[in-house]
Amino acid sequence: MNNRYTNRIDMSRTVIALLDDPTHLAAWQGQPPLQFGTKAASLRTAVESFAATAARQSAVITGAALDKERNEALLEDLAHELGSLLADYFHDENREQAAAAVDFPISAWRRLRGEHLLNRANLLATTLAGALSADAAALAGYGLTPDDTIALAAAIDAYRDSIAQPSGAIAERKALTGSLDAAYRSVAALLESMDRLVLRFRGTDGGRAFAAAWQAARILRDYGHGPATPPPAPAPEPAPPQP
Repeated sequence: MNNRYTNRIDMSRTVIALLDDPTHLAAWQGQPPLQFGTKAASLRTAVESFAATAARQSAVITGAALDKERNEALLEDLAHELGSLLADYFHDENREQAAAAVDFPISAWRRLRGEHLLNRANLLATTLAGALSADAAALAGYGLTPDDTIALAAAIDAYRDSIAQPSGAIAERKALTGSLDAAYRSVAALLESMDRLVLRFRGTDGGRAFAAAWQAARILRDYGHGPATPPPAPAPEPAPPQP
């Protein structure tokens, strides 16, 4: 989530906590200007909507990336397992060229990405299906059955689908960003209006304390960055010339 959004949400929730503080309720609740109370209610709704949209935006890409990573690992592991078993059968049949086409260490499968992984897995699936069709009884001795072709096809399909998800997630995130900008402006406008209205409460001691606490709560702290680098010390002035 953008630090600008996070910081705005955190500050807004600090302001709402101040509004709910029993110490200050009597200073503003039901007191003129009554528009302050009306806008305080609107602020609660606007901030929670803003926070929910921001959380959804943040989750969209993360979820798609995790799905892709999980499906990729499942396909790699299954392809390595089935390829190793099939290669052992080919070796015993003295079909070394066929064995070399499917026998890869797990590290080799892990290095493949996207279409390269799909192509290699599809080649394995085709080879396995052909071998099972030709000699299913012999392959059963190596632990290979037609169910394995179904499992491999499902893993390939799941990975293919997860590759397409990030582009859709990016489009959804872009739409959510537009909504976030509108929500950000709505919250900012409410707070700025309330900044003006709160000045009217300063006619009493309690109102002055509330207005001061309001101004302190309204400080927008940027927690997304480290401490600012202090400016360099000014260069010393040159010594005056000696007489």
